[in-house]
Amino acid sequence: MKHVYVEFADGTLVTFNDIRRDNNGEHIDVYFERPTDDGFAFLQISLPDLDTVATEGLTKEEILDLKDFATDNEALIWEMAREGGPKLADAV
Repeated sequence: MKHVYVEFADGTLVTFNDIRRDNNGEHIDVYFERPTDDGFAFLQISLPDLDTVATEGLTKEEILDLKDFATDNEALIWEMAREGGPKLADAV
């Protein structure tokens, strides 16, 4: 399942998947997607190693900045993933 983490002022949406397990341990895929005139610019990375899984339409500097953001927010993303994603307030 994909969970929304945050949306930046420029429209970049940050999401993450549930924890997946394999022979190398636990991993979470984190996605950064920003609308463009031609579709989307995006980056998909894997925590905890920050490996780039896929990217399109982003500069090297943007990729480094997004990876820094992921590093700064990694503990909270892991915590939220372990709890099953963000909890939404009850809507009435």
